[in-house]
Amino acid sequence: MALSAITFGPGRMAYGMFLPQLRDEFGLGAGTGGAIAGLGFAAFFLALLATAY
Repeated sequence: MALSAITFGPGRMAYGMFLPQLRDEFGLGAGTGGAIAGLGFAAFFLALLATAY
């Protein structure tokens, strides 16, 4: 769990920090950027469930 928190936290913050540049570079809309962030959280949640099992 600590390993997940350590690796996921900085990646999540980096995505948020660079989202404006990513939106400009790749032409992402607000909904697409939010969906990408949401998928990251969903994958993290599923991984937590899988490790608990």
